[in-house]
Amino acid sequence: MNFNNLICNIDVINGIRSNEKLCLKDYILTIDKPRCTRPIYRFLNRQNREKIYLFLIKLIDDVSLELTKFKYYKCDMSYFKLEDLNIQLPKDYHIMLKKMDDMNGSIDKLKVTYNSDILFVRKLDLLINSIIKLNPDYRKLSI
Repeated sequence: MNFNNLICNIDVINGIRSNEKLCLKDYILTIDKPRCTRPIYRFLNRQNREKIYLFLIKLIDDVSLELTKFKYYKCDMSYFKLEDLNIQLPKDYHIMLKKMDDMNGSIDKLKVTYNSDILFVRKLDLLINSIIKLNPDYRKLSI
């Protein structure tokens, strides 16, 4: 995924409120606000929970990979050059880390939106756990 799209998608997720849903088009997330035509729009554009869930898994993996690549570079444990990395400054690293941690609260808001679907709420809980547990190397090592 393009790094700029990655940042944009994280910002969209972190900007979601309760009772809003996510839509995906060309790997770009948008917020679908509550309105009377929302079910029709989502049906016609083939937007569903599972599609968004799978995209969120990929998004979390991609962010984790970018954070880990920078962390290993800073510890001289990487074969990447600085110009090959998307995150090039410690300040940018900490901003991305904060955005990733903020995704937990945003996913909690999605859980409120989908509270009638117990199975999907459990999947969102798994997503939160994956943010916490996925690739802890970038959390342990200090820059």
